[in-house]
Amino acid sequence: MKRSGWYIWSVAVWMAAAVCAAASRITGMHSGYALVFFLIMPEWFMVIHTGNREKRELREVLRSASPLCKKISAFCLVYAVFRFALGMYLLRDGGPHIHEGIYCLWDHGFVREITESEYKSLLRTEGQMFTGNFLIFATLAMWYFAGREKLNFRNIQDDKEK
Repeated sequence: MKRSGWYIWSVAVWMAAAVCAAASRITGMHSGYALVFFLIMPEWFMVIHTGNREKRELREVLRSASPLCKKISAFCLVYAVFRFALGMYLLRDGGPHIHEGIYCLWDHGFVREITESEYKSLLRTEGQMFTGNFLIFATLAMWYFAGREKLNFRNIQDDKEK
């Protein structure tokens, strides 16, 4: 089955989001999620454009995706919700900030001073919150394009049989 460019793009963006999520977890990299944001934007514009153009019901498209794609989506959803809830809990007192050369928690102003290791840990937590959300957006777009591919393939097969 020949794959469309948008399907391949969505899989590549999903892989980039997964690598970014893993890197933020393993290495503490907290700024790589900005790149994933710019990769996700075009595929979501295309999801909206093709959805409007083809006039298919979203449920029909999503149901036709493979079971593996649905399992990956479920796992990513659980991961993103967990990371976001944990991040909100850990950052409840404020976010990490450097104010006048001092590591501190900042919530509309100085809250309290923190150590460098706490600062780095909280930065990692912020990054993981964003990478989890981008992983969900990339997964949903991949799920959409996978279902669309399967429906298009099924329509081609039906046309050949006629």
